[in-house]
Amino acid sequence: MRDIAWQSSYLKESFAVLIDLYEYLTKEIKQITKNIIELSRTDKYAQRMRLIQSIPGVGILTGVEILVDVQSFARFKASEEIASYIGLAPSEYST
Repeated sequence: MRDIAWQSSYLKESFAVLIDLYEYLTKEIKQITKNIIELSRTDKYAQRMRLIQSIPGVGILTGVEILVDVQSFARFKASEEIASYIGLAPSEYST
């Protein structure tokens, strides 16, 4: 993509900046994903990760996000409250 023949040097420079940004952000996402995977394997999360990943469609990234966000499932009385809290089943309670 860097070898595209642009009619203007301004366009070429602008596009090069966008490519640099894309490459930087891709590298950062890979590193953060690696860190999240390592976190999921720690003693604090490993057992709960195995349990939460038994839910169809829940992988490592979603599982860690749920566990970090919820912290303690004991504070919820019903599974519907958990689903609503994390945004899986939004509810409207108005007249």
